[in-house]
Amino acid sequence: MSYPDTAGYKTPGASKEAAIAVRDQARVLRKRIVAYLKSQYPRDYTADEIAEHFGLSLLPVRPRLAEAHYAREVEQSGKRRLSRAGRRVNCWRAVLTEEEKAARHG
Repeated sequence: MSYPDTAGYKTPGASKEAAIAVRDQARVLRKRIVAYLKSQYPRDYTADEIAEHFGLSLLPVRPRLAEAHYAREVEQSGKRRLSRAGRRVNCWRAVLTEEEKAARHG
C-alpha cells in the first residue's frame, strides 16, 4: 500500500517510523472522518471543527484530511472560517459518489 492508503512520510528515519507506527489508527481515523463528513453533507467543517467533534487534537486530523483529499474523498468547499489560532482556514466537505447522491434525492 502507498499514500494515500497509508500514512505517508517524506524522509526515512523518524518520519517513516512514525508513519508505520500510526498506519492502522490513521486508516481508521480517516474512514471515520470521511463517514462523518458524508453524514453531514453538504455542511462543511474546518480541521479544527472536525478534531473537536472527535475529541482529538488537530495533529492527527490534518494529515487524514490531506490523504482523503488526495484520494478525492473530501474537497475544499470554497469557504474559509477562523481556526482556533485565529487564522482563516479552508472548510472541508465530503465528495459523494453518484450512488450516494441518488440515495439522498431518491
